Amino acid sequence: RASPASDVYKRHLKIRPDIPIVLCTGYNRHISESSARALGVRSFLRKPVQIKQLAESIRAALDKAPGPV
Repeated sequence: RASPASDVYKRHLKIRPDIPIVLCTGYNRHISESSARALGVRSFLRKPVQIKQLAESIRAALDKAPGPV
């Protein structure tokens, strides 16, 4: 079963596919990195995460964005 969050990702991408999603989560049995990426999540991080790693993931997601963000 899909998580409620996956519905949010799908709706977000339908409305604004140009804005990348960076998912930062603790343990979550409903979503894995591969399933998150299949939903369109641009970057997937597991908590705890270092600020530098978060910043690099955001930068990479923005750099890969298909249009103006």
